Amino acid sequence: MSNVLLVALRAIAVVAFVVLLQMTLASQLSVGGASPDLVLLLAASAGVVNGPDRGARLGFFAGLTYDLFLRTPLGMSALVYTVVAYLVGSFQVPLALHPGWWRAGCVAAASAAGVLLWAAMAVVVGEEQLLGLPIVRVALVVASVNALLAPVALRMTAWLYKPLGDERPLSAGV
Repeated sequence: MSNVLLVALRAIAVVAFVVLLQMTLASQLSVGGASPDLVLLLAASAGVVNGPDRGARLGFFAGLTYDLFLRTPLGMSALVYTVVAYLVGSFQVPLALHPGWWRAGCVAAASAAGVLLWAAMAVVVGEEQLLGLPIVRVALVVASVNALLAPVALRMTAWLYKPLGDERPLSAGV
């Protein structure tokens, strides 16, 4: 099996798992009146670990898959998650030398920025029902939960692009 096919199959499986987890479990949890966003966590982690291009591709695919289950305009989450993954991925080379907690902090910051960007996009496309949300609280909750879950997400997104036949363990810094 080629590496491209393997990466595609892994990406499909991971995105399906994360979207399913988001729709069934995370959306039912409420922390301070806000729910975690595991799909945004996946996109931000992909950008941190795999760089801007790969991160953006996974962010788009994950966001578009998630959009299929939302009542917002199709493609809105895909656009936001693509931008977030690309921007955080742009800092991938400097982040490679930093410890895992630094990468988790970058995932948290990217998650907060993603929530704010998503809310701004919702206002631009006329989603008035979202205007009453305490967006700063939502951003803080999503960033906090994503910071806690970042070590798992960073390892998972590193595994996505691990070459076929590479039996070396993933680095502890991821």
